[in-house]
Parts: sequence; structure tokens; C-alpha cells
Amino acid sequence: MERRLKTPLIYTPQASIAPEHLDQHRRWYTTTHAPRLMGLGFYSCRMFDGEGTRWCNLYEIPGTEIFETPGYKHIGDSDVFMKLNISRFIDLNVTTYAQDRVLGSDGAVLPHVPTMGAPVLSYIRFDWSGMDSELQQWLREAVWTGCSKATPVRTIRLLHRHSEHPQLKTNYPHWAAAIEWGHAQTPAQAQTAAQTDAAPRAALEVALERSAKALGSAASHVSHETFRRRFGLVREDCFPD
Repeated sequence: MERRLKTPLIYTPQASIAPEHLDQHRRWYTTTHAPRLMGLGFYSCRMFDGEGTRWCNLYEIPGTEIFETPGYKHIGDSDVFMKLNISRFIDLNVTTYAQDRVLGSDGAVLPHVPTMGAPVLSYIRFDWSGMDSELQQWLREAVWTGCSKATPVRTIRLLHRHSEHPQLKTNYPHWAAAIEWGHAQTPAQAQTAAQTDAAPRAALEVALERSAKALGSAASHVSHETFRRRFGLVREDCFPD
């Protein structure tokens, strides 16, 4: 199969769910929903755990046109549990991001974008009214320098909101920095990620807080959040070595 070098879009639903529904949600996602999406042409499907019963799904997709395919629409029409499951979500935001710039573990811009395979993922979300050069400087000097001192960093990605999902919307700001902590995992290692504290929590949170504050007055609606990976599927042929 020909290797795809187009930079994927990041498609990420995030929400909470009542504790009594969490296990059922996880089983459906890992055994039914994620495999079906991979069969449609998604590059990856991953599930992350946040605080309490908060969760984040993360997908790498070739483009938003995949949401308009007959196969994707069939999943929405035929999966009765999915409709019930979505009705249980609390504060659901479904955001699609384009990847503006990706820094590797050494802080250099990567020529080809790797899959998001690290065990811990943090977001710094914000709106931005400053200059692009200032934003790029913040990414390199505040985020990479500060975060890489706290614990190993795999990638740091500057994301901006892309066109929306046709049915599911977002209230999140237009920009985000996505920080991958730790090293890439095999699928077998990912199964134990929820039980492994892969990044020192205190140092990680301090680095995120400092990076968020360094955005300065040109940023608004600033927040940050961390998730730990529970499950993942990836089409490795879609990404460069």
C-alpha cells in the first residue's frame, strides 16, 4: 500500500459520562466503534482517560470529507447504542484541528508528522489575537523548553480549529497546543497505560500552568487539561518512519 504523507487532521470528541455508564462506553468503543471507524479509512482511533469520568477520543483522519461517506453515515444510522451513548455525554465538544506545526523531542520542526502514540496527552486551549510569529515563539520557547524540562516530550503540536463535524459541534477556543509526554507505545503497552503513571503528575501540571501563563495578554479563554491513554488502533502504513 502506498504510504500517505499528507498531514492528518486531528478529530477529537471530549466529554464526561456518569460513572455507571463508563465501563459500557469503553467496551462499545474498543470492541465496536473504533474498529468500524478504522475500516472506513481513519488513520488512528485512540481513547484517553481524564480526571474522574472525563474522557477524550482522538482520531487522525485524512479529511472531513470522510464524515460524508456512505459508510460513516451508515454507522450513525445503524448503531442504536451509539445514539444512546451520545445522549449520556456531559459537556460534549467535538473539535477538528489542522496541525500547523509539529516539534519533535529535540524542539526542531518535524518534516513529516508522526502518529500520536505517546501515553500521556495534554492540551493548552486558547483564542489568540497576537502575531503569528509570537505564537510560534511561544510554542518553541515557552512550551517546548518548559515542558521538556519537566518530563520527556515526544511531540508538541500547534493546532487550529478546522471545519466542524456535520452534526456534532464544539465550544472550544480556536487554538490548542497538544503536548505528547513520554515515548511512543506499542498496542500491547497501550493496554496498561491507564495503570501506569507515565509522566510525573506534579511536574507536568506545573509546566502546563507556566506555559499557559506565558501566552500573555494576546490570549483569551485559556485552559489546560491532561489525559492518559487507555486504548489505541493505528494504521502504521499511513505515517512515515
